[in-house]
Parts: sequence; structure tokens; C-alpha cells
Amino acid sequence: MTDPGTRQVLITGPIHTSGRTGRYAHAAQAAGWDAIDWPVLRVRDHGTDPAFGLEHIPDLIAVTSASAVPALGRARAVLGGVPCAAVGPSTASALRAAGFEVSIEGTGGAEALAAEILTRHEAGALVLWPRGERAEDLAAPISAAGIEVAERVVYTVEACEPGGALPRADAVFFASPSAVEAFGARANPNADLPAFAIAIGTTTAGAISRADHERVLVLEQPTPDCLRAVLSSLEPRT
Repeated sequence: MTDPGTRQVLITGPIHTSGRTGRYAHAAQAAGWDAIDWPVLRVRDHGTDPAFGLEHIPDLIAVTSASAVPALGRARAVLGGVPCAAVGPSTASALRAAGFEVSIEGTGGAEALAAEILTRHEAGALVLWPRGERAEDLAAPISAAGIEVAERVVYTVEACEPGGALPRADAVFFASPSAVEAFGARANPNADLPAFAIAIGTTTAGAISRADHERVLVLEQPTPDCLRAVLSSLEPRT
């Protein structure tokens, strides 16, 4: 039974095999909060051809979500020697577990990762970017510098029906703009929404437009430790 003095945070997903939701839930619990899994998204892997239709081996693989790692795992025999640039330690950890070398571990979002790639690669290089169908922000600045970006959509994020009605909670954590959209579609307009909305990054924060939240907070880095720090700063009741 939940301690009535403990604040509750909704963890909105998505559902996939990387264990990401579990790590954020554990971080919330470490901060003294009760974490409620209420996923609103499901990741569907496309079963992409391991060769990705590439004529040449790329100089770098850019990975902006751990959801792309299963597709890369199938291509390890071909691409296992190619260094990777990853957004955040969770994605980097998933890549290493799949047998890939991570040469760039970005601490920001896709735009920050693009800037880091530009400091290490010159015009004429080939970057493979396995991504979700709605991902953006990475290719444009790299392509503008003369680096070829081979974009491959390898997964889709779909809305799913969470279990039961919206639980009472003091905060809700969103890991993507898609989660914000799906949450808004699922939540009853007359329901009491959590006072605090916590976004994994600035792009997700920009998607939060509900005035019902008292405050929108943004993680300094897209990591479970940063979620724990934010929740700890809100001082759960005892």
C-alpha cells in the first residue's frame, strides 16, 4: 500500500524492450516518490533489412533513441566496427550492450549531438541515422556542412491504451513529444492533472501546452539520475 504522504509521479513510457521505463521508475523511487507506470506509447520495430540499403559502410552511426538499437543489432555483422554517436547515457549503454563502440556520448538532444558530430567529421563523410518516423533536428545541420546523412526509419511509436483511468499523481514524466500528445489524447479533460510536468528535454518541454500544470520542469540531461535530482528538489512529503 502506498504511503499517503508520498508523492506520486506518472511514468508515461514508451513500452519497449530496453528497460528504459524501469530505470526512470527506479530513479523516482530513489528520490522518495511512488512511481506509477502509465505508458501511453508502444514502440514497433520495423524489422529493417540489416544492410539498411547502403552502398558504402558509413563513417559514423548517429543514434538518437535506444529504440533504434534493435535494428542496429541485426546489422552488427556488417556495421559492428563503425563508431556510434549517441544521445544520452541510456542510449550509449544500449549500444554497448549490443556490441557497438560509442565514440561520442552527447549529453543534450539531437541538435547538440549534431553539433558534436560536426566537430569531428568533415564534408564528404557518411553518417547513418536509424530513427523513428517522427524524429528530426539531426540531419539538417549535418547535411548543411556537406556531410551525407543516410536516414532510415526503423521503428514507429504508436499510441496505446494505458491501463485504467488517469491515476491521481503530483507529477508526470514525459520522455518524448509523442508521449505528451498521446497523454493529452488519453487524459479525461475533466480529470485533475498532475501539478508538475517533467520533460526529458527542451523539445519535449515545448510540446507541453496544457495550462493545467503549475510548472514545467526540464531535465538537465536525458538520464534517470537527472529525473531523480528534479524530483528530490520538489521535496516529497513525509
